[in-house]
Amino acid sequence: MDVSKATEALPTRYATRGLDDLRREPDQRRAMDLCRDWLDQVHSKHEGYVPSWGIAFVGEPGTGKTTLACALA
Repeated sequence: MDVSKATEALPTRYATRGLDDLRREPDQRRAMDLCRDWLDQVHSKHEGYVPSWGIAFVGEPGTGKTTLACALA
């Protein structure tokens, strides 16, 4: 999928968010570190590479799940 098309589908309030926009509470910091590791794994491989593991976001409302998912997009 074209990256520009993927980011067009993001809700407006999240379109410019990145990993650095997350709060720095311990659980969020750990989630952000895992996402950075995942991104590093994906970006270090060839085009069409499928990572060996994925990410599921689970938590109470307001904990940053959507912000984190949009930052990865």
